[in-house]
Amino acid sequence: MITVETTGQAVATGAASDTQLERQALQHALYQAALKGGAKVNGYTAISQSVLTSDVLLVRPDAKILDYTVLDTVTNAKTSTVKIRAIVGELDAPALCERRADLTIALFPPTLKVDHQAPPWLMALKRPTTEALMNSLITQDKVSVRLESQDTTTTNSTLSSEYSYAALTQGVAAQAKTTPNSLKLRSHIKVHATKSTVMTGLLPVTLTVVLDSGLAGVPPLSAQRSLELPLHPRNAIATLAKRTSDPRQHIAGAIAESLSEMAKDLLTERACQLLAAPLEVQNGKLVLPFGRKDGLTKFHLAYTEGHDTAYEILEIVALTSHSSTLRPLDSARKNTELAGKRVKFMELKQ
Repeated sequence: MITVETTGQAVATGAASDTQLERQALQHALYQAALKGGAKVNGYTAISQSVLTSDVLLVRPDAKILDYTVLDTVTNAKTSTVKIRAIVGELDAPALCERRADLTIALFPPTLKVDHQAPPWLMALKRPTTEALMNSLITQDKVSVRLESQDTTTTNSTLSSEYSYAALTQGVAAQAKTTPNSLKLRSHIKVHATKSTVMTGLLPVTLTVVLDSGLAGVPPLSAQRSLELPLHPRNAIATLAKRTSDPRQHIAGAIAESLSEMAKDLLTERACQLLAAPLEVQNGKLVLPFGRKDGLTKFHLAYTEGHDTAYEILEIVALTSHSSTLRPLDSARKNTELAGKRVKFMELKQ
């Protein structure tokens, strides 16, 4: 990342859009700042009946504006000059993320698959693992968690669900419905056949955690980890140690701890996930499905992306929990011209 200072200027032409000279000057300054990080140049030539009709050149910044501060503004009836200091570069570490979304998580009990050669008591892992996950996630900042039941499957049994084999042996989670804005968090525990070594038996375990992104066109976030946990001691010293520590608790604790770490990492990644979506026109206004709960404030600016799209900057004029209304800084641009254009938000502005 680099810090640059640029100055943008707008000159009145007598058009109605001149009332927003200061916004036009700010857009020009931001564009110049972005170009300081490099530029991509694309072009095309239009030919009609073997006659050259136009030659178009598109110059787009190759770096992102992560944050900016207005240093000075001078505006009168004819001109406006805006000087800014901007941070330009790439945001490649979640720890640098200042815009953290408020997340509502629907936590599902882990699915459990145990190899027939593994100890049968491992089938009881689901309840303590679910409790440990719940207790770990509710301590996270800006995260609310609700426990959901597993997805039900259709069976031919006439028994009520609370009398099924799974319910009697593993318990039944309270029934609850996910809200439209909640993100499903699922985990999977796969226990493989035990391995034998000179000192002890090892229990191979594969853990997978999947978190819905909740963003249109963005796939779920996922993480996977493999563990080999000690199971059966094979010498006298290890046998004495076993009497003082229960390997069942150790294995359950290790699995729960690993799942919690993976889940927290995914929540951090999602809370700082890049916000990008196509603009929609609703009642003549440009709308995006991101809002205050996604970490946005009215100080955040959006910009168009795409190699064949002109570089435009937009500001937020209205904000709700999960939607925002935008308008281009260049007041000469019509909302209908930007409909369908994909935009991203500058990340650090508060």
